[in-house]
Amino acid sequence: MIDTSQGFKLERKPMPVEAQIMHRTRNMIVVRADKPGMGTVIQCYDLDKGAKTCQFVCKEKISFWTWVTDNKLALVGQNSVYHCDLESASDQGTNEPKKVFDRNADMANCQIMSYDMCSDGKWCYLIGLYAGEGNQIQAKCQLYSLERNQGQIMQVYAGCFTQMPVTDVTTYNNSLFCFAKKEATDANYKLFVMDVGAPAPG
Repeated sequence: MIDTSQGFKLERKPMPVEAQIMHRTRNMIVVRADKPGMGTVIQCYDLDKGAKTCQFVCKEKISFWTWVTDNKLALVGQNSVYHCDLESASDQGTNEPKKVFDRNADMANCQIMSYDMCSDGKWCYLIGLYAGEGNQIQAKCQLYSLERNQGQIMQVYAGCFTQMPVTDVTTYNNSLFCFAKKEATDANYKLFVMDVGAPAPG
């Protein structure tokens, strides 16, 4: 590990892990490793205290992970997407990640590149790349509504959520999904903005 706040101090910690991720704001590291017969073990360590704070076990192999909030770590497995809630996790024993939704079968052959959740926790998106016809790199996105438990597949390369006014009601922030899209038969990339939230009052 390299501590940029202390002149790029290098610190080595021997751990039998396959991946690690630093917390976005805290001095915390999360590591994961496959354990035969158990699944994927995720352990969180507070580096200031030098102690493990919690542990999760996911029953499937994890191919991608990222922070979606300061307290939620998203795990993308071969079949489903999960969230680890550090705030409610017990520091004793093992916690189980909460399954958020199942991956669409159309995403099975994708290498996952991006995942995020909107700030109100109502929408998520999952983006992956795959080799299309003629080995051209193509992309798919699974946009999922947590309220409706419904999703849709789109040919999207990149996306993000934001909230801002888009009507004359400037005091109301609409929930927007912005994404870059390119159809396999189209040479041009296009940028779209979709309102995925409730409409502004009035």
